[in-house]
Amino acid sequence: MMLRTTPRRDGAAARAIVATLLGLAVPGCLVDERCYADGDCPAGEICSATGACTFECAEDPDCDAGFGVEFVCADQRCVRAAACTTCRFPHAESSCVHGDCQLVACDPDYYDRDAEPENGCEYACPEGTVDANGDPDDGCECTPQGDGTERCNDLDDDCDGATDEDFDLLGDPEHCGDCDRVCPTAPNATPRCSSGQCRYACDPGFYDGDGLADTGCEVADCVPAAERCNGRDDDCDCPGDTNSDGVFCGPDDEGVDEGFDRTTVESCGDYCVACAFPHGTPSCDEGACRLAACDDGFLDLDGKSSDGCEYRCTPAGEEACNDRDDDCDGLVDEGAVCAPTCPPEMVAVGTAYCMDRYEASRPDATATSQGTDGSRAESRAGVLPWMVNPVTTAHFEAFQAACAAAGKRLCTEDEWAAACSGPADQYYVYGDLFDREACNCVDTYCDDYCAERGLESCTTTTDCGYAYDCFHEAPTGSFPSCTNDYGTFDLNGNVWEIVPSAVDPRGYAVRGGAFNCAGASVRVSCSFNADWTALYAGFRCCRDLD
Repeated sequence: MMLRTTPRRDGAAARAIVATLLGLAVPGCLVDERCYADGDCPAGEICSATGACTFECAEDPDCDAGFGVEFVCADQRCVRAAACTTCRFPHAESSCVHGDCQLVACDPDYYDRDAEPENGCEYACPEGTVDANGDPDDGCECTPQGDGTERCNDLDDDCDGATDEDFDLLGDPEHCGDCDRVCPTAPNATPRCSSGQCRYACDPGFYDGDGLADTGCEVADCVPAAERCNGRDDDCDCPGDTNSDGVFCGPDDEGVDEGFDRTTVESCGDYCVACAFPHGTPSCDEGACRLAACDDGFLDLDGKSSDGCEYRCTPAGEEACNDRDDDCDGLVDEGAVCAPTCPPEMVAVGTAYCMDRYEASRPDATATSQGTDGSRAESRAGVLPWMVNPVTTAHFEAFQAACAAAGKRLCTEDEWAAACSGPADQYYVYGDLFDREACNCVDTYCDDYCAERGLESCTTTTDCGYAYDCFHEAPTGSFPSCTNDYGTFDLNGNVWEIVPSAVDPRGYAVRGGAFNCAGASVRVSCSFNADWTALYAGFRCCRDLD
């Protein structure tokens, strides 16, 4: 039971009694000589909006010919699947069959790199570029160079996601430590590259007597000296190329660098290189200098050992839309962090459009008056909705103008139905089972009425509101359960909502039910369209999410 203190709408008890005896609805929901509910029709048929019994469907494919593959069969009615109305993907072609929404293909020059359907094909490659590495964070990072053959130039010439991958910058004398850094040729010596640093090996029969790189191996006789860790035979005890690697008395030959540990960062590898990286901590692994860690506030983004940890950045958490590289990946505001959002008074329905959170109200509306200012529509909680009775084409046009004045538009029929059914494609905005107290309908206040008057016997059956004359409109957002995961309120009940319609001869449909209508379990459903005009009609606004 829900006790409420909202004043009842004025009405004569005699009118309610007569209406009940005659089986009629009160003005605003009067329907004569037509089926009243699906139960009035033969098995397998439903009561259409025109009051005629008809067959629509028994299963989803029955809707294909007359309605389209976007429709599904729900309680023998063909209704557009909510998922099909919201089935849109940015920069992509979509397909929706019986509620199954799929991304079919990306628009030309757009790519779906993160496999997240919410943002569709999120990356566009400028002309002449490609997304070589499939990383959504760096987008179309590659421009094929020349004939696409990889060269050592700090570019991914062949756009395979790797830069200079065919070159050994740690051991290639032609590209030692960096592209095109050629180790110089010294007399009687062969250039070598060790851990990105240039060294040289003496040719057979020659020795380095002075230790100067410019003079190379300038003497023919070995002059003994103290052994040093340098990849050469300083003390002249090497018998020759003992390891058969083609280097005469070089690294790992007998008598070369004996007694020295070549696995430390002070003397690493064949030529005892001292490892060092800008803003980084080195290590010596398998005879080569490696970058073990970056200093605080620095990162190695380019993966090149020659420049160490070249990127100055302190991670600040997940990427936000603030012109900064919060996650320190080298990109600013990447992904969907700066994607468009709905205004505060609206909610996003999937990724397709924004809808007003509340039924439209006038700018001067209060909790007890709907006001008189028709200049624009607003979406506010706690005020009476903008409503008319009866509804006319002029009102429909006025509602359109009020939305336009607010920078919005009337929600389309499909948009309204999709928002009402919610992500779970439900019969009512709140679920599939009717609950007379979830939204404001004719039966909502029956038990409240009885409790306030101490009545021992109280009926809460269908149309009990007519027996007690206790139905009335309510301020927007008064029913917190009258919602779904999208976050709109009062799509069912309170006041009917007008939406443009391409199939209704009036040019608009009337959806959602109202506070005073009989047969609430049918009329406040997400699929019902009222085809009469003597009703309490309001509206709400939408806008594109772009």
